[in-house]
Amino acid sequence: MTAKPRPRKREQRHPFAQLLAQYRQRKPGLTQTRLAELAGYDQAILVRMCQGKKDLTGPSGRERVVRLIEILANQGALSSMDEANALLLAASMPPLFEPQPVEAQIIQRLSRIGDRPGHYIRRTNLPAQVTNFIGRAQEVVEIRRLLNETRLLTLTGAGGCGKTRLAQQVAADVLIRYINGVWYAELAALTQPHQIVETVARIFGLSVAERDAFEQLAEFLRDRHVLLVLDNCEHLIDAAASCVLMLLRACPRLTILTTSREALNIDAETTWRVPPMHIDEATHLFVYRASAARSDLQLSNSDAKVRDICQRLDGMPLAIELAASRLHGLSLDDIVARLGDRFNLLSGGRRGAIPRHQTLRALIEWSYELLNEPERILLRRLAVFVGGWTLEMAELIVSEEANGVGKSESSLAKLQRADVMPLLLQLVSKSLVVLDSVAGETRYYYLETIRQFGHTQLIAHGEHEMMGRRHAEAYRQLAWRSEQALRSREQGVWLQKLDQDFSNFQTAVAWSFETGHDAELGNSIVAGLTFFLIIAMTRLADAQRWSRLALSHMQPDTPAKTRGNLLLLPAWVDTLSLAQVINANRAALQCFEEAGDIINLAWAAGNLGRFLLKRDPLSEEGQRYLDEALILAKHSQHEW
Repeated sequence: MTAKPRPRKREQRHPFAQLLAQYRQRKPGLTQTRLAELAGYDQAILVRMCQGKKDLTGPSGRERVVRLIEILANQGALSSMDEANALLLAASMPPLFEPQPVEAQIIQRLSRIGDRPGHYIRRTNLPAQVTNFIGRAQEVVEIRRLLNETRLLTLTGAGGCGKTRLAQQVAADVLIRYINGVWYAELAALTQPHQIVETVARIFGLSVAERDAFEQLAEFLRDRHVLLVLDNCEHLIDAAASCVLMLLRACPRLTILTTSREALNIDAETTWRVPPMHIDEATHLFVYRASAARSDLQLSNSDAKVRDICQRLDGMPLAIELAASRLHGLSLDDIVARLGDRFNLLSGGRRGAIPRHQTLRALIEWSYELLNEPERILLRRLAVFVGGWTLEMAELIVSEEANGVGKSESSLAKLQRADVMPLLLQLVSKSLVVLDSVAGETRYYYLETIRQFGHTQLIAHGEHEMMGRRHAEAYRQLAWRSEQALRSREQGVWLQKLDQDFSNFQTAVAWSFETGHDAELGNSIVAGLTFFLIIAMTRLADAQRWSRLALSHMQPDTPAKTRGNLLLLPAWVDTLSLAQVINANRAALQCFEEAGDIINLAWAAGNLGRFLLKRDPLSEEGQRYLDEALILAKHSQHEW
């Protein structure tokens, strides 16, 4: 049986081919031959273009189209609006990556059409910017690239990172690509889910009172080539996600760019996290805004104080702009000195900004109020960490634990250990917590502005003392775990781990020795870190200070092993005479013997013997201690 021949797939005719035939027929005598002659093309090329074949695509496709539009306009075959529509169609043809000479030519011709009396072409409602757009060159390139590859792109990031301004800048840059324009909807002021569709419908001039707003909107956008920008979706995230998904399904030529603290989390969404500004861009922004506040002030991008301010403000554009505006009444030194109380310092924004962008506190409170109660509890409790944390430490400190570290006062809010991980991931998705993978371990951290806000909430809810103790106790445990780990094949891993957490150790030691807290807990943390402080000589200043502080608080009933470590520490990190070093090792040796700690006893005996022989190479006592150390080491059967 002979198979029936498969029908040939009919090629879809390029939209410009249809317009070309229509426009050419308007001018008698403008044959294909004549048009080819005017354009300088081989007639065969023009025939294929009229048929919508490959000569309309590829690298030179748009150049040929723009050339033909110019000729048709010059021959009087096109009205101004026809010419504009044809140029916009050409702009939407590939390639659509970075601006090329042909795009510049299209923009130039469109601007000339728009300048003609009675021919203003409105293709966008993007708000005009009253200040220069500073930096973000790489980010703009990347977002433009992503818009070529997806129909839904969501810019996420912490409040004040510049999502709105970045989205508006990119939207203005790519206006030429969308035949029916780029349209912008600000959602921040909306309070009800149904207002999203109504707001978008109104920007297209649709009357939402007559019938279903979504049906009108979908019908209007169904065949239009549009980029729709939805700004600030986070407070109505579910409704925004539903609206976007339905529009994308109903309107095949629609592309949507959204900004939100968290992703919409729907099919076909591409998310891109807006990073803090690079330090060089941040200082440029500060200097530019500072010159507006004080025209007589001469600042440089390389000024150390300016760079310090930008770094301490986490490279966040809004915070940097608010700080720069303070120069109308404060000096750079004043701003640097007051950054520890940044919420009061950065409290007077410019009139005209949306309310939550007028002060730094209002900006963070906006995000905080959008959280549910368990998320708020976790956000403020995580503020006890300084310099980041691991999931293990978060679970141990912020939740209710049977081992005593997480024990909670009954009158305070409770958080179960099983809740910590999903809640933490929610804070990450809402751009309030940043994650980073270092040497295979995931660490989490706050931008300093959010940490300070969380700390104020911790105090306001009466949890500051409880979390301070939990934090100190947890890092005491980690310190003592490290003593054994550093004497193993995992030494390199643990050196890095302790170095990453050193800010937390500093915080725990400081809390412990504060008046009214727990000096014995501080002694235990320092003692547990003794071996780390000895081999990590980059922490010498802290080691010396802690050693003296701990010894001044040591009591007769301090555990023997803790006393041994604290007595031994100055011999390695402080400036002592050889006699003092020998005496410190003798005292430590007695403590380790009392504690029954064979490993540290062997170590201290070996050190004592070595120092005695350094003082007197013929010392029999020194040799005896070395022999004793060898016996103890073999008896311990410890590899180290």
